[in-house]
Amino acid sequence: MDVDERSRLLPDQPDQGPENVPATTSRSETSTAFPRRHLVYCILISIISFLVVSSSFLQVIPLFDLLMRNVCHRLHPEYEPGSPECFLDTEVGAELMLVTRLSYVLTILPGILTAVPYGFLTDHYGRKFGLFLSIVGLVLAQAFNIIVCLWPNVFHYRLALISPLFLFIGGGSVVLSSILFSMLSDIAPSAHRTTTFFGIGVSWLAAELFIFPLATKLMHTSIWIPVFVGISLYIPTIAIALFLPETLHMKALLDDVAPDLAEAALANQEERDENDNRPWWTRWRRSFTEGLPRFREATVSVFWGNQQVTLLLLTLLITSVGKGAEIMLLQFVNWRFGWDWLKTANLVTVKAAISVALLLLLLPAANYFLTIKREILPKKRDLLFARISCILLAVGSLVVGLAPTSSLMLVGLIFLCFGFPFGLILRGLLSELVDGQHYGLLFGSVALMENLGGALGRPLMELCFKRGANFGGVWTGLPFLVATLFFVLAAILLRYVRVM
Repeated sequence: MDVDERSRLLPDQPDQGPENVPATTSRSETSTAFPRRHLVYCILISIISFLVVSSSFLQVIPLFDLLMRNVCHRLHPEYEPGSPECFLDTEVGAELMLVTRLSYVLTILPGILTAVPYGFLTDHYGRKFGLFLSIVGLVLAQAFNIIVCLWPNVFHYRLALISPLFLFIGGGSVVLSSILFSMLSDIAPSAHRTTTFFGIGVSWLAAELFIFPLATKLMHTSIWIPVFVGISLYIPTIAIALFLPETLHMKALLDDVAPDLAEAALANQEERDENDNRPWWTRWRRSFTEGLPRFREATVSVFWGNQQVTLLLLTLLITSVGKGAEIMLLQFVNWRFGWDWLKTANLVTVKAAISVALLLLLLPAANYFLTIKREILPKKRDLLFARISCILLAVGSLVVGLAPTSSLMLVGLIFLCFGFPFGLILRGLLSELVDGQHYGLLFGSVALMENLGGALGRPLMELCFKRGANFGGVWTGLPFLVATLFFVLAAILLRYVRVM
């Protein structure tokens, strides 16, 4: 069937009287179909997320071990690298702590500084432009770090602190994740958009469940195997990125459009995009000339012009600070309940497994029931889930912080697992409140708030844990009690969010 711009995509509708008008005005939003090609693209985007996270997880443990050996070799050449003396030496420990903390700050700094500008650029130059820039920056940063560790006699270990500078090319994993969410928003129908975001969350958790144990096993053969396997994962990542289309101008189609018409229209749209013969330097020069006024106009339109978006971003910042308490979970359980580190580490696996089941089974089923069966608007559904998730985070943190027994602590941990999807749900809600042409700017701002909150929450919760440990008793749960206050504040802010 030939289809062009003049072809009708919707069948002729009979005249509708008042008795034939649907009972709800949300029909067009709640009954959107998911074109098969778009579904495949969403799966591939989640695979990219999994590969990038897996690359980092494969390298983090062996590179830390190599850093410790290099520090020990520089400070105490008389010690055998990796010997027990290196672990116990206070000078080596202090230097390791300094380098790792500086590395953490320098690694997230490029993403925080460039998330919003790169998001704006992807709204104009395209998602794939930003995606490839981020991949290039990540590969260069990892390669430089590996080179420093590979020849410790040539390069001082502190030179590894230069590697985050490469992340200014593309913004690193912070910007890359925001681009992936933008691509999903471009191609996923509104009714299913939040569910596709759950795929990104599952990719994070799957990497946490399987890649860390895999890296440990590979290290028994050679410490360099997980390092080189990790960086080689960018080969399939680049291949998938090349296969993906430019999603910037793709639109989700309604389910009452005939499937053959929808696919043909999509093919025609892609063909028209490919036939754009304007020279690239002309487009880039014009974009740079008009870039600053457009950036200012877009920022005012998205944030200052929409109070609900501002409230939601502030909520995300506050909850990200509160989630910093989860970093102290293992130390807290070891200190409060006397669990050994091996038993304590199992909590990470349990927490990730529960969250995966939640994202793969429970929440998609709830989304389907409320959106398709009950025909509730996606933004109202997401706001409801966001409020419930935030309350569960507050309850879980309070129970964990005050738990007198390990059994009660596990109950609180389950509540925290049910609060894990909060950030993903909030992204789905925000995508409903902002025009599609500003998705890059929106998700760049989301990444900024989330990482800024994490950067503030981590030292705050470490300080709370030290203070609580000094007092002893119930005060050892101080990080989770402080986190409860942040989650309660976020829940109060969500109470004032309104969607039509």
